[in-house]
Amino acid sequence: MKMQVLAYPSRSAKRLLMATSALTLAMTPALASAQTAITPPDEKVPTPLANAQDATPEGEIVVTGIRAALESAKEIKRRSSTFVDSITASDIATLPDLSVAEAIGRIPGVTISRFPTGGASPDFPSPEGRGNLVRGLGFVRSEFNGRDAFSANGGRALDFSSIPPELVGGVDVYKNQSADLIEGGIGGLINLRTLEPFDSKKDLFVISVDTTYSDLRKNWSPQGSITAGKRFNTGIGEFGILGSYSRSRLDSRINGWQQSQPIPRVLDANGNVPEISNLNDDPRPNEFIGVDPSRIIGITPGFQLRTNDVDRERISYYGALQWRTDSLQATFKYIRAENKINSTERTLEWFPDHNGGVNIGVSNIARNNNWGSNGLPMCSGPGGRPVAPGDCETLYPTRGGLMESGLVTSNQDSWTGARGRDIGMLGIGKIEEATTEDFSLNVKWNATDRLFIVLDGQYTKADARQRQIWGGMNSYFNYSIKQDLDHPRVEFFIDPTHRFNPSNTRFTGDRDPVTNAAGVVTSPGVYIPTPTSSGDFNGANFQFAADQFQNGTGDLYALRSDLSYDVSGGDGLAGWFDSVKFGARFAERSQVNSEMALNWGAIAPAWAGGYGIAGTFQNPNQGFEAVSFKNFFRGDGVVQGSNTDFVFVNGNLLNNYGAFRNYISSEPQLATLGSWVPRGTNDGSRFGQAIYRPEDTSDITERTKNAYVRVDFKHDFDGGMSIDGNVGVRYVRTELQSSGFQAFRPFNPDLPSCSPTGGPNQTGCQYTFDPTTGRRLRTDDAESRDDIRDFAPQAAAYASQAPIPTSYSLVDERWLPSFNMKFNLNREMLFRFGYSKGLTRPSVQDLRASQEFVVTTQRTSFQQITDRNDPLFGVDRGAQEISASEVRVSRGNPFLKPTTADNFDLSYEWYFKGGYLSIAGFYKKLSNIITNGDQPLGTLAPGDQLQGTVTLDGRTLNIIYNGAVNQAKATVKGVEVGYQQFFDFLPGPLKHFGIQANYTFIDATTTPPGNAVDADGDGNPDDLTAVFRWGVSDLLGQSKHIANAVAIYQDKVVEARLAYNWRSSYLLTYRDYVTGNPIYAEDAGFLDASLKFNIGNLQLRGSIANILDTKSKAYGIIDADGQRYDRFSFLNDRRIVIGALFRI
Repeated sequence: MKMQVLAYPSRSAKRLLMATSALTLAMTPALASAQTAITPPDEKVPTPLANAQDATPEGEIVVTGIRAALESAKEIKRRSSTFVDSITASDIATLPDLSVAEAIGRIPGVTISRFPTGGASPDFPSPEGRGNLVRGLGFVRSEFNGRDAFSANGGRALDFSSIPPELVGGVDVYKNQSADLIEGGIGGLINLRTLEPFDSKKDLFVISVDTTYSDLRKNWSPQGSITAGKRFNTGIGEFGILGSYSRSRLDSRINGWQQSQPIPRVLDANGNVPEISNLNDDPRPNEFIGVDPSRIIGITPGFQLRTNDVDRERISYYGALQWRTDSLQATFKYIRAENKINSTERTLEWFPDHNGGVNIGVSNIARNNNWGSNGLPMCSGPGGRPVAPGDCETLYPTRGGLMESGLVTSNQDSWTGARGRDIGMLGIGKIEEATTEDFSLNVKWNATDRLFIVLDGQYTKADARQRQIWGGMNSYFNYSIKQDLDHPRVEFFIDPTHRFNPSNTRFTGDRDPVTNAAGVVTSPGVYIPTPTSSGDFNGANFQFAADQFQNGTGDLYALRSDLSYDVSGGDGLAGWFDSVKFGARFAERSQVNSEMALNWGAIAPAWAGGYGIAGTFQNPNQGFEAVSFKNFFRGDGVVQGSNTDFVFVNGNLLNNYGAFRNYISSEPQLATLGSWVPRGTNDGSRFGQAIYRPEDTSDITERTKNAYVRVDFKHDFDGGMSIDGNVGVRYVRTELQSSGFQAFRPFNPDLPSCSPTGGPNQTGCQYTFDPTTGRRLRTDDAESRDDIRDFAPQAAAYASQAPIPTSYSLVDERWLPSFNMKFNLNREMLFRFGYSKGLTRPSVQDLRASQEFVVTTQRTSFQQITDRNDPLFGVDRGAQEISASEVRVSRGNPFLKPTTADNFDLSYEWYFKGGYLSIAGFYKKLSNIITNGDQPLGTLAPGDQLQGTVTLDGRTLNIIYNGAVNQAKATVKGVEVGYQQFFDFLPGPLKHFGIQANYTFIDATTTPPGNAVDADGDGNPDDLTAVFRWGVSDLLGQSKHIANAVAIYQDKVVEARLAYNWRSSYLLTYRDYVTGNPIYAEDAGFLDASLKFNIGNLQLRGSIANILDTKSKAYGIIDADGQRYDRFSFLNDRRIVIGALFRI
């Protein structure tokens, strides 16, 4: 924590502060031209006479606008006691950035995250930047005014995308540490500085109004802010008061195209890929037996078109009150930030699953015959039946080329009557709300001319809520496809023989209407007519639904006291010492998080006796809507032909939980179909139960106790050279109390045999004979040997246990040394060195004690009967044996250790009139990095605190934890170069131009994630989702190259800036859920511009973001040779902002 609230200058440094007092800091967007004194990290209590603004000589030229902002950021960097880069209020306001996260992304070594990294689904971007990495690392600590700040979403850092720029006066990014900084940011520390009343030397009133046009959404979104402040003197000292309110909306849209990885398939003699219609008769691996690799082609039939409308509303309230005398200053601040996001997502997709797309045929193939692979895995995604787990990762040499386009067909026709590939139309309505509220009181006391004391107290309250509704539809089409991230093409066709059988009557009635010779209809037919288009409600069925809830609340209390004693002026060796600082801090953070896993269930599945055809519902227009994809990717022609509309659950239902639930419950034909039970009702409860089960909630209290000592030194040499710096150590004690439940997932019910006289509509049982045809379905004894309870009753009882309360108390203690030094060559040039030991604690959500235990099983079936004349052909005979194989544990791990790092920095900095040049090298060595992986449960904690095995039914089962574990190490090294200058030496208008540029090179490697455990010893991984292909050792989210370039113009009336931000490719995930492969974001550059006209007290302004209409793209690594294949491409709005600001 950079102690702007506690650090003070020595007397020998005061002259330097006064010499630089003319350099002023622009306020917020509302105060872009109001002047404020730079608040250096080492400033004591300012008095009216010592205030830099009040000391500005009459007639001196005052620098304003962009130039002032950059000058102030330069001075903060120059005078800082460790490695710091800053942006100030005018900087944030001038760039077309809608959040603090986007603005910080222009600082050297800092990158913005547009995609989530580390999870299995990296393909859910945000229309605004959602977080920041510093030098490729996400171990970033966030602060408000040098204090803790956080969101109650289970993470540890503040979500910077939720903070409006109007609230912030400046941002400091610390890249190394000193002893007085609060621990927690080995990647970096980002401190948001809000306005203070004494920042402006006169009263102020500023109002701003803007509107943003999102060109993909074609909507205008308003935003506005008002700021007022006043200073006045009284007989007991000077007072200042300041308040701010801002409110903004952003309606945006994201279009995304995704494609599957190449899958090996065998070409026939005609150069086509035939459909394998009966997987039981022809298991998948048999397709490749005896086939020359030159006949194996990589097909790419999978696709996804996604459109997401995101409506964000952000409200902030801020108030500050200050009072000071010659030796005492008190500051009270109140901050409240509210963020609400409503999104409606619609996805049109089909991806090959674990079957590898064998139940499709591909013809009219255009292929790249020069492409080949030494081995493609058979499966996409997690794998499963009918492919054995081990077969999924089997590699097949592929020399028959790569499919670039083709016609994908499916002739599957069961009793459903459906023909064509089943295409999913998924609608998701999502609401996210977050509120952070912060109260703080800071008192600074100049006890003597050498002793300075600071007392600081803080209370922060945060809450976050999320709710999702999923509605899944299906339609059946054949389609032609061309894979391309820039200009993909897909066209859908309806098979003329496709008709839905809505009532499970394959063996009774006529499929189509029957007429006699006289033309009289003698049988109406039971099948629904062929749909007329892709938007026909009679061609879409409502297949599944899901809901999900999350809720988090958090409180933070913090108290700290700091003392600084000026010891300068001594003789000899003592003359080297400048000041000694001591401090202590206590903080208690309590956080309760409730998270319900996605509650998925069938609505009208075919196997339950109906298809839930949208057109047959009693109120279809209330429940469904046809959504057009004609203008996808700005009307680029992605969806070709006449079928461009598709049936989705109505958006009004997706965004209204009660209406969605009521619509489903009131539909007569859904009364006996499906298994989905909503987890919430209109009043927020679940049919007599709470939304959250006990095991869904975790309660964590973390207490930290810190103490530090820091010694500052300074010495002047002959020739104008000098040295200054600090050395110190910080003691950190962390006490964790984590409480929750151990929950057990029971097996599905063992369904009994249906009554032979109960008719064809029995539920909750299994038929021995087909009730309509009399065909045998199961042997008489199948019921006694078809369930785990029939073979392993102890395993079944273990899995049926009630949740068990659990609680853990842990203590972690650390000593964190630090050393920082500046060697000043002269008044303009210096070398800077820094070393520190740091730590970052695990996320609060990872530390939860709640866990879920799942018993996995192995089934030994009877040998398959291949003789179709055998009476038992195709008949269920039960199992030879069903046994428990192991216990899998997921969710939290309260025994996680902090990630630690040794940090080294070295820089050369040259500060000249109008600018500076900085070259910095850095090296970090990290240990105990937290990754997702498999680990025996008994090894998570020391001693025998956790059980590593359990014996059930005579078998000893391993208990394997899958989740957050300390597994990895990493090294990060690189170089940063920063340059900033205004060309004052040029003649005429050219002197108003300036440039700001920086470049960062990062070289980072880490331990590849560990492979899945094979605890049962069958030669196959126990969990295919924990299989990490190709041994990737890159660090998540880390680009090797990062660059920013900004061209600036400013005169008395006009301020303009053209800014370009670019970063090279970076790893998004080690294993993508859809493909199973590591996924990398491609290189991407974004060009933004802003323009302001200052006319007296009025400022007119405009900006445009994403001028180049850049797509965010990604590729996957698809084989052991590192071969790449395109994965997805997302297009965001170009944003145009116009507005005005008026100040008094």
